[in-house]
Amino acid sequence: MMSRAILFLFAFLGLFASSWVLAAPVKELSARQIGDLQCNADRLTIVGALATMQGTLSELASSASSDPATAAGVQSVQSDVTDAQQAIGTIAKALFTGQTAPASARDQVKSALLSANSTLSGLTSTDATVSSLLQKATSELKVAGAAGEGVVANCN
Repeated sequence: MMSRAILFLFAFLGLFASSWVLAAPVKELSARQIGDLQCNADRLTIVGALATMQGTLSELASSASSDPATAAGVQSVQSDVTDAQQAIGTIAKALFTGQTAPASARDQVKSALLSANSTLSGLTSTDATVSSLLQKATSELKVAGAAGEGVVANCN
């Protein structure tokens, strides 16, 4: 799972870099599409944080397998993070093809992260390993959320 997340991150970086070289001559990109340094740092941070979080959630799913309620919650959070990643992929594809990123995809990222946060904040465990992984996933989600807020604020 982690290798898939890393592959997604490198694909995103590759597409991002190639968009500067290939897409610009075909169709002039707006400043919002290209973004400044802070905008692009925020974009990369959210992609990286979600990829890292998926790895943590995989570990958490294995560690919490004996607790059905926690395991179900982790599965729900994994689904939410996947939804956010897919929406980010939709946004990235639009940006790289010179199209306007759909507002619905941005809303999907926000909704998925809020849902993940709601579920994750309700999970507890008496197992020290599970508790530690829950805290780690929560921290990674906070990083992703802050980066998402940064994208909204800085990519204009």
